[in-house]
Amino acid sequence: MKRATDEQIEEIAEEMIMGQKCYWNKKSSEPLFLLSDDEDIDFDRTVWDENLAEFNKNFSDYVEIEMLSDAEFQAIMSDFAESLTDSNELKSKLLADRNSDKPFKTFEEILEDYEDEVELWFEFQYKKVQEIVIRRMEQLLVEDHRI
Repeated sequence: MKRATDEQIEEIAEEMIMGQKCYWNKKSSEPLFLLSDDEDIDFDRTVWDENLAEFNKNFSDYVEIEMLSDAEFQAIMSDFAESLTDSNELKSKLLADRNSDKPFKTFEEILEDYEDEVELWFEFQYKKVQEIVIRRMEQLLVEDHRI
């Protein structure tokens, strides 16, 4: 199994943020993406169906790149809030609501009112998810060498 390229890490992070299931082909060193089970899409499924057929045909060649857990995503949201300046009103709102019953929904609702920070959030989230993907890919390499 070969190490993922920077471009592959970026692609995996993007798909992971969108909630896709991510797999790594140990032989070709290429990622493969599948729709999550609860995904309801309104667009052409051709690519997804082709990916699923490839996955089913060569199942043993793939290892799953674990999706983000709720705890990991909450940590990213919390880290983002902490990264804002103390004078930023958004910071206090996000920190106050991070332990709400629906932290993901609340986070998004609060962020909607702060257009300038939305882009900062997306960049921050993307960077953090890339870091997680890099760690997961390194772990897959370690596990592959043990076999």
